[in-house]
Amino acid sequence: MKKNYIFLWAIIISFIHVLFLWNWWRYGIEAIGINLTVFWLCVLGFYIYAEKEKLTKKSALWIVPIMLIAVSFSFYATEFSSGISLFTLPWIFFLFTTHQSHANLRKGLWSRYLSITYIFAIGHYIASIFFSIPKTATFYKETYSKKNSTNKKHVVTQILTGVSLLFILVGVIIIPLLSSADAEFAKFFKDFLKMISDFSEHINFIFLWKILIAIFLIPTIIALNYYWKKKMPLIAIANKKPKKTDDSIVIGIILGGVLVIYLLFIIIQIKTLFIDNLPINFTDAETLVKSGFWQLIILTLLNIVFYTGAYNKSAKTTQKILSAFTMTSLLLVVSAGQRIYLYVYNYGLSFEKFYALYTVIFCTVIFIWFISLLFKNNKKANIVKTLVFTALWMYSITTVIPLERIIFNTNLKLTQQENSKVNLNELTLLGFDALESVE
Repeated sequence: MKKNYIFLWAIIISFIHVLFLWNWWRYGIEAIGINLTVFWLCVLGFYIYAEKEKLTKKSALWIVPIMLIAVSFSFYATEFSSGISLFTLPWIFFLFTTHQSHANLRKGLWSRYLSITYIFAIGHYIASIFFSIPKTATFYKETYSKKNSTNKKHVVTQILTGVSLLFILVGVIIIPLLSSADAEFAKFFKDFLKMISDFSEHINFIFLWKILIAIFLIPTIIALNYYWKKKMPLIAIANKKPKKTDDSIVIGIILGGVLVIYLLFIIIQIKTLFIDNLPINFTDAETLVKSGFWQLIILTLLNIVFYTGAYNKSAKTTQKILSAFTMTSLLLVVSAGQRIYLYVYNYGLSFEKFYALYTVIFCTVIFIWFISLLFKNNKKANIVKTLVFTALWMYSITTVIPLERIIFNTNLKLTQQENSKVNLNELTLLGFDALESVE
């Protein structure tokens, strides 16, 4: 019975895709928002039904944010955020369903081998597609045979099917091919070919193409079920824990050297590390803020790499250097955040500035967590997993807040400030979500 429902789920999802999401790029993401929400909720429902035995309360930690992203296509859907969600949601869904369904892949998935493990999992899913095609055909044949085993018209149905396929094969492929090779043969079938030509003008080829795509999608979706059920081979990851003295000298030299450079940078930039006002010239102000933001991004990536490589794997002296390194990084993050705040205060809020501020908040939370771990000696922590789950939750929350309304109201209030440089004409670029705030 469960196989019947799996097959039914696949049919529903595939036909929703071809009927309601066909050629979506011609209309834009906002035009198909509700359809996209229904599609992704059905895909998520398909997973929950197929894997309900494996689901636990902890599963909500990734199911809920994915559901929020799916729902966001229908509520407060901006072209900026929806465009990001459209292309990232399939990868996010595959990542977390792999995490949930294949416990033996989790160690590789949430480590420095994440990309290798992910590619390995995709390869197994592609293999599952080829496995599911004959399985789907066999399942359909068995279901069809059971339904018609007692039907006296079963033989007649087979005859009609065979005759129909013969006419299609002869009329579309064989006769036109032979007619192009022999003029007498072509003359003999001229009237027949004219009839076929007239008939083809009334055929809706787009509809036929949709049917073919839907038929192809069915085994592709069923393949997900095979992939989730499949026993995955364990990727060999070295379990040997290096001694805390093995690489401490190397790690200590690298961290200490970078820390000295950071401290030198702070000493040189001490006057401009925290500023009261931005430069009067807009270009200078923009350069100052953007350079600080990209420094923040690079700094965060470096910090994550250093932290993952050194945390709980080096001697106490190196851990202390790592602690100072992280605190210094946090200081530079706060500096970048203050510049972005001044930029918003002077020139108004936008999608880019909002996500820049959100990135600062994310980096601040991560660095504070890093520092707290260093004060808890030998506490185990899966850094990669925590980073990914935190990023998922923080992003999902941004997708369901009325961002355009927030931008509109913020900029309107900022115009009341003395010497405001906010250009209200830019608010005309906002979408329909901001209309409720417009008098």
